[in-house]
Amino acid sequence: MIEPIHDFSKEHDHDVALDLTQGPPRFYVMALDPTGLCFHAIARHIRTTQCLGSTQQLPWYMGVALPSDPLNPNGTPDEASLKVFHIPGHLGIKLHKATWHAGPLFSEPQRHLFYNLELIDTNVTDFNTYDWTDQHTFVFDPIDA
Repeated sequence: MIEPIHDFSKEHDHDVALDLTQGPPRFYVMALDPTGLCFHAIARHIRTTQCLGSTQQLPWYMGVALPSDPLNPNGTPDEASLKVFHIPGHLGIKLHKATWHAGPLFSEPQRHLFYNLELIDTNVTDFNTYDWTDQHTFVFDPIDA
């Protein structure tokens, strides 16, 4: 989790370690339409860490599964490790390299804005996915997340 700190804080206790050494970073705001509280596909980025958060301080959810072998781009997620987390709107998250993730997820009817920090080519050259469509869709209850 990425927690807010005072702007002039000299402490680095709450900082997250990023790895953006594989190319130029890209920081942008993405506009997402409602996703609902379900997913059937999951993605990972092998070359970089990634940070996400709501720019509107709205709560959201992220499904994550443990990283699998980063040397195998055709690897599959460990379904047993899959968890959905509720992210309060004032917090952000950092994903480690190769962490499988589905989201941001939310069910409110309006479009949400999220900040995203990754590499400039992450979604072109480092976007590995796995799709469970033929097997099932994960639907979660916010109370359980």
